[in-house]
Amino acid sequence: MNRFRFFLAFNVFLAIAFFVYFGFPEEWRKKPLLNILLIIHHAIGIVSLELTFMVYRDIPYAWLKTTATVISTYYYISMMITATFFGIRLLINLFRHPYLRKHPEKKRWIRLNRAHQSVIVLLSSYVLVTVGFINMNHLHTTSYETIIDKKGMPEDLNMVFLSDTHAGAGNWDSLYTQLEEQLTTAEPDLLIIGGDVFDETTCEEDIEKLTDVIASIHPTYGIYYVLGNHDDPEDEDALEAMAVAGAILCSDEKIVIEDTIQILFRSDDGMEERPSVEELFEQCDVDQELPVVVVQHRPTQLRDLAEHGADLVLAGHTHGVNIPMYLTVCHQADLVYGMKRFDSMTAIVTSGVSGWGFHYKFPAINELVSLRIQFE
Repeated sequence: MNRFRFFLAFNVFLAIAFFVYFGFPEEWRKKPLLNILLIIHHAIGIVSLELTFMVYRDIPYAWLKTTATVISTYYYISMMITATFFGIRLLINLFRHPYLRKHPEKKRWIRLNRAHQSVIVLLSSYVLVTVGFINMNHLHTTSYETIIDKKGMPEDLNMVFLSDTHAGAGNWDSLYTQLEEQLTTAEPDLLIIGGDVFDETTCEEDIEKLTDVIASIHPTYGIYYVLGNHDDPEDEDALEAMAVAGAILCSDEKIVIEDTIQILFRSDDGMEERPSVEELFEQCDVDQELPVVVVQHRPTQLRDLAEHGADLVLAGHTHGVNIPMYLTVCHQADLVYGMKRFDSMTAIVTSGVSGWGFHYKFPAINELVSLRIQFE
């Protein structure tokens, strides 16, 4: 997402902020002190969002970056959750009022007034954000095993797949430390990175921290990665740093491991000249008698890939079942999280190492995927 698109998204969020503001009790907005507090709350939150997503990489003070990230996380996530509850309340009232007119005796039921509803929603939202904030500081290793019923390596392939590192506002130093420790423990034969390595908030320090971690790993068969929708294909500094760290960028091309395992790397959905599945298989001269692994950022066209003979697909992008962001990705993905079979093909979608901008993830977890592949 470039800065112009963020600007558009930011204006949509402003509309949501107004919706939440007028969703609070009218008496709150009529009381000068409460009204001032509400306005200050929104003003500080909006400024923190601008700092985090529009000028973060240019902020020279670490304390200001951290402060902006924390405030924007609590403000945005709580605002989206509150807006969701207020929207549900609006829909309920559309049906409740006509029902009570027909059944006035039901008015005796215990009801919470608008002020009590707002307090409960706000407290619940901030509790959920706090849980997600704490959860964001922990990285997990999720292990899978799969069998590809084709001739491959005589031994199992120990692959580590990770995606959505989003080196930038969403990461704190502890996450880089955990990533290095768990990669070292996994001892992968092959390391694959599924895009959104960086994003719009990435600064030189973030690039250095992540590439230092990547450079510390020396898999037998190398390190390969694709770009995601938040990566800038024209960011020469980031691309060069990845190359120096030993990671090879691949786009709509094939690499072959041990003369048998074919790994196809697809460019992101947003690329204008992205080949179709059929075109990709043709230009990569895929041998259907040998294992076919496809790596792409977004978990889309999975059934199409299965029909064309892919045995395994690895993807990220969704960040898992992550409230409230889940609502924006569930209809765009063939699989939001985990492992699933599509005919004879296995698809794995990771929730990612980190998150975009906000220091929050719940109930999804930060993870890297340790995958053991067995062959015929």
